[in-house]
Amino acid sequence: MGGAAGHMAHPFDCREVRNGQDLINFYVKVVNTIPLYDEQADKNSISSVSLKLDGVNASFRLQKADNAAGFKFVLDRGGKTPGTYTKYDFDGVTPDNAVQRFKGNKEHGMIQVVDHMTKMLNHDLMKLKPYVEALGLFERMGPEGVFFDAEYYSNSDKERGYKPIKNAIDYNQNFIAIHRLSEFYTETGESKKGVPTKRRLTRGFYWETIEEINNLLKQKDELLAQRKNTSDIDQLIAEKNNELRAKKQEHQKVLDDLAKAVQQHASDLKMPFNVHTKIGLRLKEGLTRENVLKNIQKVLDMKVPYSYKRVDEKKSIGPVKINEQTGEIEARTLKELLLGITKNPAHVAYYPDTPGFTKDGQSVKGKIKTKAGYKKDPKQSAFALDIYRDIMVNGLESGIGAADIGESEKDVQAINSAVVLLHAVRHIGNVLKKSVVADEDLGPDVENQEGIVIQSANICDGIAFKFTGEFMLDNADRGFGVTPRGKDIPSDSAEALFETKIKYGELLESFMVKTEIVAEQEERYAIMIPGGFKPPTAGHYSMIKYYENQSNVEKVFVVTGHKPRGNVSLYQSKLIFDIYGGFSDKVVFLTTKRKSPLEECYELAKDKKFLKQYPNLTFSIGASDKDSDKLRIDSFEAYFKKRPGLTSANITSYPAAPAYEVDGKAASASRMRAAYQNGEWEEFKKMLPGDDYYNDVVQVLNKQTSLIPVPLEEAAESKDFFTMDYLFSLVDEMLLERKRKKKSLSDRVSDKISYLIRKEKRPQKQAVAIALSLRDRGELEEQEEDPLQFNQDLANSDQVDQQIAALVAQMRNISDAQKEDIIARVSARVKDLLGIAAREDTDTDAQAAQKLTATAATGLEEESGVGGIAGYAGPLKKTGDKNDEQSIIRGA
Repeated sequence: MGGAAGHMAHPFDCREVRNGQDLINFYVKVVNTIPLYDEQADKNSISSVSLKLDGVNASFRLQKADNAAGFKFVLDRGGKTPGTYTKYDFDGVTPDNAVQRFKGNKEHGMIQVVDHMTKMLNHDLMKLKPYVEALGLFERMGPEGVFFDAEYYSNSDKERGYKPIKNAIDYNQNFIAIHRLSEFYTETGESKKGVPTKRRLTRGFYWETIEEINNLLKQKDELLAQRKNTSDIDQLIAEKNNELRAKKQEHQKVLDDLAKAVQQHASDLKMPFNVHTKIGLRLKEGLTRENVLKNIQKVLDMKVPYSYKRVDEKKSIGPVKINEQTGEIEARTLKELLLGITKNPAHVAYYPDTPGFTKDGQSVKGKIKTKAGYKKDPKQSAFALDIYRDIMVNGLESGIGAADIGESEKDVQAINSAVVLLHAVRHIGNVLKKSVVADEDLGPDVENQEGIVIQSANICDGIAFKFTGEFMLDNADRGFGVTPRGKDIPSDSAEALFETKIKYGELLESFMVKTEIVAEQEERYAIMIPGGFKPPTAGHYSMIKYYENQSNVEKVFVVTGHKPRGNVSLYQSKLIFDIYGGFSDKVVFLTTKRKSPLEECYELAKDKKFLKQYPNLTFSIGASDKDSDKLRIDSFEAYFKKRPGLTSANITSYPAAPAYEVDGKAASASRMRAAYQNGEWEEFKKMLPGDDYYNDVVQVLNKQTSLIPVPLEEAAESKDFFTMDYLFSLVDEMLLERKRKKKSLSDRVSDKISYLIRKEKRPQKQAVAIALSLRDRGELEEQEEDPLQFNQDLANSDQVDQQIAALVAQMRNISDAQKEDIIARVSARVKDLLGIAAREDTDTDAQAAQKLTATAATGLEEESGVGGIAGYAGPLKKTGDKNDEQSIIRGA
């Protein structure tokens, strides 16, 4: 039965579902949202998976009243204009005027609904007044105010005189379900004859905030189309969503409390009604998310026979393929059909600015034209159920396809894409409905009820959407759909057996091109982005998001090395990426132990096991379009083109991402590290995707977060990063890194002093004087790393702590004898590499040299105003006792 509430979104209505692949990804996110059987729901989250009930609409609102509470509840069926019967909606429907509202029919089922609802709602208004006040409804009551979207259901009860008031589903209890708040508003306009008009419409309770978010999302789409960075607008969207989330959480709690109070009213009145807001759902006992995803995969693998165009009474053309084993023509799978959809018609305006295809001044998306004679009104939604039924259900007999319904080629393609998306939503919806159980027993299993409602902050922009499965068709026919409600497709039906009177036969030449359009899949890509990402910058984030947002990119591999850069470790890099967040399942982070991440990308392109996981994808390097970066892309393709036997994958050059620049230069990790090290915090902030990340990122780099060093459990799990072999090679690699790293001038002075004392046996004062003289003449060459000083650095290394933590975690489940053997091997290896035997004396020399350098440098800085110090005769600042020396060192 109709009413004020309106319709709920389907998955294909959600903004993130831009193509067929997106719909597949969407279902993965949905499954991860459904709680396990024994999982406790997060009471602080508005994310919910609930049962969609099938009652009759019984929306109610507040009306001013001359009583202690100052209001009363009335029903309102949402009449748009005050006509003969609908005028009572504007007055408020009560038991006194219900018969008149429903055309004088005293037997009309809504008479009972009005009577029961008003009794339960108005029984003790003073008890309900605090909830009304908390929702802020006193200023928004009346026919142009807020209303409660609600449903009513009752079974037959002759003793109480209750009639059965229901739709298609039979429940084991009477109930009122209060779903959400919505709002009436008046739209003014002008008729074709120029007469002023106005009508009452409905919109969501949070429409202002949602409108702001939608405007931001439109701006984001424009930026993406221009290949510009969206990090600033992403931050604004996140802030608005957080604001909306907080409002919804607050109001949902009030609605829950209001429902409990109305439930008490029903008890006081001895009326056997339950009052619900949301009935939660969870996976059935023993069922895992992996089980559900496997069942969805089975649906994706099912063959879908349908027609694209009817040729004659016995022949039709459809999207088919040749079975390589049998040589026979067969229908394509649902997954193949979905991957062929590059544009979701729900997000395309096919006739912009065309009369009849606009609403409120905006082009209506998903609306197409049908051929003359198909429908009385040729302006139809591509997702119209009649069109779906004619093609996917009845079309198995008639042979009718999209080309027989759409007026032009764009209409035909829109219809074809829409029916495939609907088919996926229908059958995957059946899988989800069979996988869950309700928190409250209402009689029928969930699979035999109307559907599932999901609302999550992380999916569909926080908008509630539904899965109805077979009910999508059954409810349209009031239970007389293509299959028994909620049941499997009959095993002997044409749909199940893929049988049809229409023979696919040979493709006629005149229709070959159109058939190929349907059958051909858009090329899908895997992008590999190599880099250090230490730390990740707004430039890195922008580049990854650019590739992630491309509809034909299926996977984005972010490949990074394990070695630290400028004291920024891999683990810190991972934490910062986590802080930025916002990546979909498309994005996969990989760590390599090779010399460079770029080398790893070349090796992955040769790795048969890796490529086997991603069949039918074309691989490319990802890079920004700045300077030489984009040359990586072409070089990657050229390398494998010249060596065709090296890889089984298709290799190409995918367009480079727009470079993210700060003050005319690329936002690189080296710039971000320099800004951090020099305390240039305004520059540092510019390197972030948003200012709000500043405190968290600085804490990670300062190692002020409890997540550093790596927890043992995480270290043990990071098998690509923490391994036994890597632990043994750590010292060698750090020695090489130290040799490659250019040292600061002060470090070179310290090294020179240590060398002169240890190797040439110079007195300390003379060694200092020589080193400083060489420095001032610019003749101080970089010396080989002092292994003793390196030992000191290594001893303080967080990286070593991480490796040891990982090793300990890996050793937990082995025998004591094995543990002792590993400890001995590690100890022997470290001693061999560091030359422990000759360490004690030289350690003292190195430490003394550092102190003397600091002391001498302080003295020189103080006297630098009288000219430079030349040769060995440079004066040394004399120090006093030990305490004086320490104070100078601390001040250096």
